[in-house]
This record gives sequence, structure tokens and C-alpha cells, in this order.
Amino acid sequence: MDYLIVAGILCVYWILHESGHILSAVMLGLKIEKIGIGFYPIPHLYVAVDKVRNKFQEYIFLFAGFFITCCIILVLFFGKYLTYKMVYVATAIQIMIETNPVYSDFTIALNAERFTLKWNLYFTVWGFLSFILFNPNMVYGWIEFL
Repeated sequence: MDYLIVAGILCVYWILHESGHILSAVMLGLKIEKIGIGFYPIPHLYVAVDKVRNKFQEYIFLFAGFFITCCIILVLFFGKYLTYKMVYVATAIQIMIETNPVYSDFTIALNAERFTLKWNLYFTVWGFLSFILFNPNMVYGWIEFL
């Protein structure tokens, strides 16, 4: 049953994340070409837009989904919903998915090709983040902090 709760929470995260991309595309006046599910290099939802005019617009579009996720996490944190184990686990998984070095908005924005110095540094930071998020001592420390 816990797995279904985590899966449900992740689905909500993914829909809201992609909604952030859609909202930013509309606000920036970008033409949305496609909304769908991709399977390469990993399964993911995506929003494809027509050509972005400049880097600033590209960054706004790419990080809009992550911004929405951060807003949700802040609401969960201050509402003390992260004290529920399944909500915390789903949130930690979502953070790891959104920041993963294989394929994410961050790797697209950084233009980080795999196995370059930039990618290796990013991978190291991501690994450290995953250790912190999934270390039971850290988890219980945060829960006690709340």
C-alpha cells in the first residue's frame, strides 16, 4: 500500500512539474509543439516548444517545473507534511529524478555531456544529495527538526 501512495504522490509531482513548463511557455509566448511521454534515455514526461529566442527564455522555461516543485516542497515543509514517511520518500525521489545527471532539466540547461568534467562534478554533487536525502539519520533529524 505504501508503494501506491508514493506512486500517487509522484504522479501529482510530475503533472505539476510539467504544468510549470506549460505555464511558462504560455507566459513567454512560446508555441507548445508537443506534450507527451518520452522513453529515451529514461522514461519521462515532457513539454516540447518551438524555438526559444534567447538563453534567458530557455532557462525560464527549463527551470519553471523545478520552481513549481520547490514551491510544493516549501508548502509541505512548513505545513509539516514531510513528517509523513511516504510524503517524505516521494519528495526525496522527486528531487532525485528532477536533478539526476542522466537526463533532467538541469543537464539540458548546463549542456552537460556525459563523462565530461562538468558532468562528473554534477554527478558528484547529485550523489552527495542522494546520500543526504536517503540517509536515515538525516531523515529522522529533519523530522525531529519539524
